[in-house]
Amino acid sequence: MREIEQFAQSSILLIILTAAASLTAQNFSLLLLAGGIFMLFITHRSLSGELSGRALFLQLLLSMVFVLVSKNTAGYLIFFEFRLGEGERKLRFLHLVLPSTVYLATIFMLSPFFRLWIEMGEPILPRALFNALLLLAAALVLALGEYLAVRYLCAKIETARVISITALAELYEKKLNRELVMKNYLADKTARLRERRNFFEELFTFAALKFQTRKSRSK
Repeated sequence: MREIEQFAQSSILLIILTAAASLTAQNFSLLLLAGGIFMLFITHRSLSGELSGRALFLQLLLSMVFVLVSKNTAGYLIFFEFRLGEGERKLRFLHLVLPSTVYLATIFMLSPFFRLWIEMGEPILPRALFNALLLLAAALVLALGEYLAVRYLCAKIETARVISITALAELYEKKLNRELVMKNYLADKTARLRERRNFFEELFTFAALKFQTRKSRSK
């Protein structure tokens, strides 16, 4: 169930980011191609559960291609789907900070140091930090939504399990009640048959004694 929920969230996020990037992308066909390839990767990851180093590297590469094609700051949220295995407990929150981190790293790599502060009369670094905070906030909202969805699914599964156990208990109780009723019926019927048998035995004995008494008197 966890894989199904994660696949649904990843698919919805990719569709939303692709729709948002369509407003800023210079090549819409290339954007659709990148989104389609990433969707195939998400599907493969969900079906196979593969989280090897090669798969993670391929995901990073596809994420960078999607960001470059989208020409949109929101496109960096695609890095939210970069997830390590369950065994990497210490790094399980990496996907929360990865969108804003990659965004800032891209800004620093593409902009020379003397252009970080002013470009075309506008400050770059404050705007970049603000965008990074927005990406972090959006990642936290996505994580919260994922957490609530998982809790809802777990609660729904637990409710279904409790209902099933209750239904089985009721069926078992009804079966016991039927068996008890049948047992009481058979016991009552057996008691009546015994009473009838005793009655006829006593009647037969009384008749035999009376017959012998009359026979002895006649002699």
